[in-house]
Amino acid sequence: MTHQNTHPLSAYLTSKNISAAKFAAEVGYKHPASLYRVMRGIQPNYKMALRIEKATKGKVKVKDLILSVE
Repeated sequence: MTHQNTHPLSAYLTSKNISAAKFAAEVGYKHPASLYRVMRGIQPNYKMALRIEKATKGKVKVKDLILSVE
């Protein structure tokens, strides 16, 4: 069970046993640090949020990553 305040992307990676570095490369981040920033709450751009949603097969949605998207 994940902590209530766990970022959805962090929870997804944990549930799938995928490293942040591997997932970062899959979605096009050159450095895992960029993905860690997203998991700390820094919003990615819309294009990257879409890539994350696609890579997680909709388990992590754009609206989970970007607050202004409904």
